[in-house]
Amino acid sequence: MNQELQEKLDLYRKQLDKLFRTSRLLSSDSKEEKERIYGMLRPPCDRLPLYRYYKLDAEGYVLSALRHGRVTVSNPKIFNDPFDSLLYVDRETVRAAQQLYPPERIINEVNLIKEGNEPSSELNVALQAFFKRMASLPEEDVKKALSCSPLQIEKNTSLLIDNVIAYLRGLLRIACFSERCESPLMWAHYADCGRGICVEYDVPTTGELAHPIKGLSSDRDCFLSMFPVIYSNERYDATHIAEDLILLLLAVDMGVENSCDFSKYDLLKDLKLSLYKSKDWEYEREWRLITWPYLSTDPDRLFIDKPQMTSVILGHSMVGVQLESVLEALRTYKMGSGNMVRIKRLVVDAGSSTYSLRVEDIGEI
Repeated sequence: MNQELQEKLDLYRKQLDKLFRTSRLLSSDSKEEKERIYGMLRPPCDRLPLYRYYKLDAEGYVLSALRHGRVTVSNPKIFNDPFDSLLYVDRETVRAAQQLYPPERIINEVNLIKEGNEPSSELNVALQAFFKRMASLPEEDVKKALSCSPLQIEKNTSLLIDNVIAYLRGLLRIACFSERCESPLMWAHYADCGRGICVEYDVPTTGELAHPIKGLSSDRDCFLSMFPVIYSNERYDATHIAEDLILLLLAVDMGVENSCDFSKYDLLKDLKLSLYKSKDWEYEREWRLITWPYLSTDPDRLFIDKPQMTSVILGHSMVGVQLESVLEALRTYKMGSGNMVRIKRLVVDAGSSTYSLRVEDIGEI
């Protein structure tokens, strides 16, 4: 990748980071504001050659993907980074918000409703419904429901936050790509120390598209978007996202979710949750194909047939049966799709004074 494009992509990552940390795009925002934000989400180029490294697994999973020209999207909980898509929630902020409604205030609000008054207009729809429901209960039941000790309330809050974090993480399915095809570390970590392969894809980086994905609880259209990973020493603060979802779960429990104002929910939450990684991973120069929505019953790993592969780079240590199995899978793909795939080979440049790998073109298959 040339230096000019690399600098543009670096700047784009910084712009995304600033955008995500300072803005909250809502469905209630004006058309002008949405156009401004979506404009900032557009990368500096329409297409990129991006790469995925593969180890040839004993089950033949990778070879099957090659034969059909498919890409796997996976739940981030099975990735090698324990922080992947694991949102950060400031628990003290959530607890402080809860303390705005101590038992005495709740009982007072409930008693006012029992006397025929409407809930306070300052409360949102879900909380108004909550107080109305409490007011329909006998007084002793209300006091009993509010008699939890501070320690038990804190435990309940922590458990709810943990459930929200796990729920949001479980909605995502991600495919990881890199701007680099000559990284010694990535060949070692992801391509079996050079015995695997690296596949080049022609990737459109702009826009969204609806794409039916087989193997789901129902064959639904899922949105596909391609964005670069943002490398940071600080995790993204998703406290507001967790608070919104906690409120929504409360509304669902009370059967009033249809009355919730969804216009205040962050429309960019899926990107914000999935695009932040520690600077320790910066060498990967990663881009992500993010797909959603999913259900908890959907598999952790699925095939999609986007984007299209254009070449396969054979590892420098690949020989014999492994090599032939890859070539045979690519012949099958060509027969079924009619698409040409170039074959390349990774070479260790022993004559260079630097630690260099280079890619040599072999030809088409």
